[in-house]
Amino acid sequence: NLPSSCRGINLIFFSWPSAVAPVPAEILTGQQSARQGRFVLAPLLERLSETKDRRICLIGHSYGGRVVLSALHWTALREAKDSYRRNVVANKQSRHRVVLLAPAINHDKLNQQEFSEFDERYDMALPRAERLLNVFNQRDCPLTLYSICNPHPLGRTSFFGEDYLQFDPQDSRKIQELDVTSLLGMRHAARFYSSPEIRAAIQPYVFFCDQPTGADAPTTSSFVRH
Repeated sequence: NLPSSCRGINLIFFSWPSAVAPVPAEILTGQQSARQGRFVLAPLLERLSETKDRRICLIGHSYGGRVVLSALHWTALREAKDSYRRNVVANKQSRHRVVLLAPAINHDKLNQQEFSEFDERYDMALPRAERLLNVFNQRDCPLTLYSICNPHPLGRTSFFGEDYLQFDPQDSRKIQELDVTSLLGMRHAARFYSSPEIRAAIQPYVFFCDQPTGADAPTTSSFVRH
């Protein structure tokens, strides 16, 4: 039931090597592998920004959300430092919409200004994005274990009120958050994020439409307001 302007997409499935290890070692190896993944995804984003259709939707699940935000931050940083890249982006007006599904990243990383060699920053990701949807589950079991090393993961808690206060007002209006706790319970795997309501919420981000359509579109009460 999509309008003709919303039909037709090119899909790129992106993956990166990640070793399985016992908790909490798995948390550290997952973060490290996600950090390496951004060095592959970021150059791809730069190439896509020079193509004819520059509408790019980035969907990241779990550590994939970390890869997406890190790559978007890195490309924005490159554009800020490289006048040629900045002119290419300005002239072609590439558009990025971001969907985070149960992201394994702390809630405050998008407004964090200080970092060390063991940490990462993502504060330029939100200004670079046109819109951002965070789909979170307050009972997500794997993210509960993730909280051992990283309290308040975005995929369980959503953004905090103080996070919004630190964002630029224009950037804070880009964010939409969907609570799917009642739909998923303790489940985390990506395959569980295929319910009609979640698909309807993601639709405007994928097809660059203004609003979700159809009977399965989430109700206003499903979205979190800050």
